[in-house]
Amino acid sequence: MVQMTIYKKGTYQVIKFNEDILVDTDISELKDIIRETILKGEKSIAISFQPNTYLSTRAVSCFVECLEMILEKRG
Repeated sequence: MVQMTIYKKGTYQVIKFNEDILVDTDISELKDIIRETILKGEKSIAISFQPNTYLSTRAVSCFVECLEMILEKRG
């Protein structure tokens, strides 16, 4: 389980990864967090990474799915 912090900054709901994301890190829980955030009415969502983050194809695929959820709600 990846540690994340969620906070409001201006009009954005920020989801910050508190640790580096490596190629073997499973970030699939992000989809549930994004879904819950959207259900609360948030449409402007930003994701913040640590400096030494390396995304795998699987992680990029997860981000694309999250983006599609946000766009469906006109975010």
